[in-house]
Amino acid sequence: MLYDITEKIQCEACLSSRDLHKLIGRRMDSRQGFFPRKKIGMMVSVLRCFQCGLIFSTPQVRPLDIDSHYGNPIEYFSSEELAFELQVDTTYSDSAELRDQWLLEGIDIPIDPFVGMRALDIGVGHGKNYLWLERAGFEVYGIEPSLSFYSRLIDQMRIDASRLKNNPVEEAVFPSDYFNYITFGAVLEHLYSPREALIRVSKWLAPGGVIHCEVPSSNWLGSKIVNAYFTMIGTQFTTHLSPLHPPFHLYEFTASALDYLGKAAGLEILRLRVIPCGSSFLPRQLSSVAHFLMEYTGTGMQIELYYRKPG
Repeated sequence: MLYDITEKIQCEACLSSRDLHKLIGRRMDSRQGFFPRKKIGMMVSVLRCFQCGLIFSTPQVRPLDIDSHYGNPIEYFSSEELAFELQVDTTYSDSAELRDQWLLEGIDIPIDPFVGMRALDIGVGHGKNYLWLERAGFEVYGIEPSLSFYSRLIDQMRIDASRLKNNPVEEAVFPSDYFNYITFGAVLEHLYSPREALIRVSKWLAPGGVIHCEVPSSNWLGSKIVNAYFTMIGTQFTTHLSPLHPPFHLYEFTASALDYLGKAAGLEILRLRVIPCGSSFLPRQLSSVAHFLMEYTGTGMQIELYYRKPG
């Protein structure tokens, strides 16, 4: 497997320099387990920006062939996600609920449901979000850079190939002001430059349009617990990120970092919430307690936000 290795000297969000970045640990090229010192492998440093709180790896190790990381949908997604059936999901069949969920109620939409509006799904993956958008009435387009995923979307999910681009978002081309709604889903944390991607994509968004993102939080309770354990046993490892093994996360975000990124792309944050999920690292009896703590302290695993393009 061939990689392009690049030193990260600026924060991707606020553009701060190295003197504002703190080393918080090392991350291996495999799952570290309880005794990472016994493992042999390649490591990268994990830094936190003091100015905006963004967590990122350096050097950033980028495969020259994207399918080296994302070449097997069966390994990457859970069986539940891949077992999605091609029928209308009742949860998303009500256009009023969909309108509220995606914050499109604040835009002047003359047609209900979303007939006549265009949506773009970036990182189509297993195709679930793409099909939900399509069934809501949008004219949907998608970007899926992995050839394996792209082929599955066409062959098994029956998505129209003329609506899919098989290239990275950094290379995709669409007209300006073309889409009313764009979703990144769980994508920004995989991109080598979320800043450049948002700047590029915002040009495709019509004035008043909405961009949806869901990203991992750098303040997750689970990470705090695991990092405390690594410190207690006298190691310099961290559980933040996974740049060299699935799910290949390069960044973890804060509200401040996301605000910086949005402003760089000329976007304003419309709504942001921290999702208190991901308590599987604890015994089942404690999961409800962990959920409460994450909700109360804002230390959930994911951040979901909506940007709006002014106009």
